[in-house]
Amino acid sequence: MSVFIVSTLLADSIDDAEAKRRGVPVEQVQAENALAAEKRKEATLASQIADAKKRLADMAASSAAAGSKGPASASQPGSSATTVYDDFVARYMAGDWEKLLDDLAAKEKDLAELPPAKVADLAYIRQVIGECRPAWWDDVKKGKTKEFQQVVWKETVKVRYESAADVRMVDQKADGGASFGLSWPAAEMDSPAPMPLVDLGEDTVANFGLRKRDGTGAAIWSLLGKAGLLAQIGEKAANLKGGEQKQFDSYAAFRSDLTAAYYGTPPVRRLMLMRSYLAGGPKNDSIPGKVGLQPLMSALALDAVLHRPEYTHLHILETSFLDTAGDSRAQETTLQIPMGTLLLDRRLTFAEDRHVREMIKGLAAANRDWQSSQLSLGNNLAYELDTVKDIPLAKARVAALQSGKAPAK
Repeated sequence: MSVFIVSTLLADSIDDAEAKRRGVPVEQVQAENALAAEKRKEATLASQIADAKKRLADMAASSAAAGSKGPASASQPGSSATTVYDDFVARYMAGDWEKLLDDLAAKEKDLAELPPAKVADLAYIRQVIGECRPAWWDDVKKGKTKEFQQVVWKETVKVRYESAADVRMVDQKADGGASFGLSWPAAEMDSPAPMPLVDLGEDTVANFGLRKRDGTGAAIWSLLGKAGLLAQIGEKAANLKGGEQKQFDSYAAFRSDLTAAYYGTPPVRRLMLMRSYLAGGPKNDSIPGKVGLQPLMSALALDAVLHRPEYTHLHILETSFLDTAGDSRAQETTLQIPMGTLLLDRRLTFAEDRHVREMIKGLAAANRDWQSSQLSLGNNLAYELDTVKDIPLAKARVAALQSGKAPAK
């Protein structure tokens, strides 16, 4: 027996023993080991990069000491603008938007010397903040009672806002068009206090770099998303029963999830992706509000696999033992474990976040009919909100995740 085979069998035995000790599936242990190996690779690469940077710095210092006028000691035009650009992107990605547009306007002349691609990035940031931080936001943040209108996925929502301790839809009126009484805690709209995962309904107080303002922002846009859906379907919403009510509830959760993920800040987007990942699994398949959250994670996993150049570090689990995980939906959840863990562990890059936002916009545009339980995920793949009917569709998604190829029409 070769050393390789012996090593493989020994590793499998160790994984099996660890799984039994902890009382978890062996696939989970193997997924965790795979993720740990990936992190070790990244750590090794980071160390190599640091060494290379040190060597370059030493060379630059030597050149400067010798009076060299080469590239290492020459002045770097645009370096100040680049520093400002990096600061703006970092603030955008952190959701620190309060003064960002004013600061961008104040530095506009200085930033003009940036390369066209970076200028385009800043134009994108202006466009997103303009779309997702409407004029009413600052007034509401001060706790003022306010009436305003907001367009959500091309639906105009009329809102009567009053600050309250919890997030809720107070009422709905048909006064020349649907209008809604909405409430949420104004004081938490800017709160920098940590948001533990327990706020997601999970049994842990771990801090994943999220803040209370991220949770409140997600709740606000989710509420506006549901209001937009109710405005779209009108009086029919009050007469839903049985299976139609269940379908509406699942779709409403899906639509609300997309709304928060699109209109929210990058941290809110990451939060909604995390919520979608945590909503997976058989325990939630009978809860419409959880089922409606699940498709976003499926869409992200497929997008990351089918468009690898767009993603720096989001991976799925490549394995040959999926047949032991259960049906195709359980297999899909197993494949998502490393990607879900990475979402909990780190933030998306600016490029990844931008790509994800465009993907979400496409999902919303392709799935406007709340009465259709089958959702289009693009790439000739679909998701069925009826979890039993979804099993064959999940099989196609699993095949795409494993092969890295979308099915033919």
